[in-house]
Amino acid sequence: MRVLREGCADMGEAERRVFASGLDWAIVRPPKLTDAPDAARIASASSGNVRGSCTISRAGLAEYVLRAAADPRLSGVAASVAKS
Repeated sequence: MRVLREGCADMGEAERRVFASGLDWAIVRPPKLTDAPDAARIASASSGNVRGSCTISRAGLAEYVLRAAADPRLSGVAASVAKS
């Protein structure tokens, strides 16, 4: 989309810098955030977007980010997340 071109380019550059930083990192790419009160089941995909869902609750995103920060298997992983 033409409207999002600059934002997507900025995001891509930011991710390239994180990848090259030499730091211990995990990138989480959420879709549209909702105010749902619960953290429904969360799906993740490191090879593209999560299929079948285009939302995640803020609570669900927070839960995933905390889990990713504590899980060494997610170090160096860029993952899309969404409600499953």
